[in-house]
Parts: sequence; structure tokens; C-alpha cells
Amino acid sequence: MSLGEFMENGSMVSPNGRRKKGKPELNIKPPAYKKIPFGCKPIDELFLGGVKVTKPLMIFGRSGIGKTWLCTQLACNFTRIDKKRKVLYINTEADFDDENVEIILGYFQKRWRDIDVSRIEFKDIRTLFDLGRFFGMQFEIEIKEKSVTAIVKYPKTSRPVKTSVKDEAWFTASPFYKLMSTGEYGLVIIDSLSAIVKPEIPRGTQYLPARATLQTPLLSAWLTSSGIFYAPVVFTVHGSVNPQGQALDSPFGGEDLKFYIKHILGILPPTKDIVPERYKQLWRRFRRVWRYRYGFLDQEMRTVVLAKDYGYTDLSYLAGGVA
Repeated sequence: MSLGEFMENGSMVSPNGRRKKGKPELNIKPPAYKKIPFGCKPIDELFLGGVKVTKPLMIFGRSGIGKTWLCTQLACNFTRIDKKRKVLYINTEADFDDENVEIILGYFQKRWRDIDVSRIEFKDIRTLFDLGRFFGMQFEIEIKEKSVTAIVKYPKTSRPVKTSVKDEAWFTASPFYKLMSTGEYGLVIIDSLSAIVKPEIPRGTQYLPARATLQTPLLSAWLTSSGIFYAPVVFTVHGSVNPQGQALDSPFGGEDLKFYIKHILGILPPTKDIVPERYKQLWRRFRRVWRYRYGFLDQEMRTVVLAKDYGYTDLSYLAGGVA
């Protein structure tokens, strides 16, 4: 089937105008590699070689810990192992603007001479509603004095609908599906999910049902797309905080995240015991990377360094006197 046979109102339309039932056929072959490495030995060892090409990965950590650094490093390293396909980097955070993108990409161009930043395609999405539309969903939020109600609809065209039916065709009608079905993309990064959920859904356990209503269909779509396109969806969320505002070592977003996402990486700040005495003055550069969840493997942590103007690396980098 050619790309010309695509969706119109949820049904297949062939060149002769006859409708075909069912979803579009895909002609996307699996890549020669099964994992996308981060380019940092301790992290790649934790995840048995990197990000699995058919599974989504969630990265969580408190604000400013280095989630965007790791996502950008993964995107750059992807262009080194796959010389044809591109990265779709969906940016939801206003401070990661064109100037900062250029700076951080410049660091990795110095680190790895063989990366191709032209194959990292940045797409800015600033609202939860726009993110939903990109993945074929229409979000509606009703805010009352002490409650929030969320509704998800599944239009098969770009026009808003009053009612909808979720069937097999809804996802294939989405802009995201149409983009990915070209086979041009091998990695999708969404940085971050919680940055655009938080402004719409207040913090608090009473609002978890509304948050889950909006997040669950997105997670389901990412789980599906990772498998059928051989292009994992890697997304970031903030770390949770308790009612007193103290950071907790768990992902923000509720239990539905853990139900759908089986591969989870946490980035935690350093503790005194992980920093060698000779590097005490550089303690702020250290991070603990946590294999929070990965199949049937136990949780495990590794110590890494987020080196200035360089990215994530192991401790041997410091032996060269640069950090």
C-alpha cells in the first residue's frame, strides 16, 4: 500500500475512491539494532545496552537535575547509530528555546564528531490540548471549586467533536501517526509530560482521577507506537513532592504511569557517600541514575557525572582533569 492510501474520516481511501475498512498497513522494517545507547557506560549497563526500540521509557527527576541533558544526549547518540532515520523531539518547556538548543547541541558536536544534528527535528508544543490533538485526542477540562473533571474525545478529523467513539481507526487519523508512518523517524522524545499537565490539573490526590483520564490515553498511544514503528517514545516527568513541598524519589503523575510504562529511569542528586574525596569540590556534578523499573530486573543505582559542556559520562572522565 502506498502512502497515498491514507485516512479520511477514519476509513481507508484507495486511489479509485473506494473505502477500505481497517487500519493502514505499515511497511516499516525493524532496524538492525535492538537498543539505542545513551552514550554513557554506567547508564547503558543499567539498561542492558540502552533504550529498547519497541518500548517507551520514562525519565523522572526533580527540576534542574539534568533530564533534558540526558534526552539531548540520547538524541545525538541516536544519529550516530542510525544514519538514516530522524529524531522527533517534542519540547513542551518554554526555557528550552532555539538559543539553548543550539548551545547544548554544540557541546555534543564537540564530544562526538560524527553526530548529525540536522536529523534532530524539534517541535514545540506548549499546551496539553495541543499535545492531545497531535496524538489524535480532544481534551476537555471542567474546573469547579473543589474538583476537576477531564473528558477525552477521539475525533477522526481536525475538527472538534461533541461526541466520539474510540475505535481502531482513531489513532491512525492522528497527525502523529501520519508522521510516523512515513518511516522517517526512529526515536521520539517528549520533554516533558508533567510540564504541561501541571498547569491544567492542580496538585493533590483529589485530582488524580482527572490527571489519569488525560494521561492514560497518551501512555497507551506511546506504548502502541513504540512497538509498531520501532521508534521508542522517551518522555520526562518531574519528581513527586510531598504536601510540604519536599522532593520525593518517585515520578510525578500517579500509579497509571507505572501501569503502562515498564521501563523507568530516575535521576537523583548526589549523596555524600558517592563522591570520592578527591572530587569533593565537584560534588554538584555527580548524579545517581536509578534503574527504577526494567522488566524483571531489580532496582539498581549507578553513579555518573554530568560534566560541564560535555554531558553524562562515567567517573573516568574526571581523571582527565576536565569537568
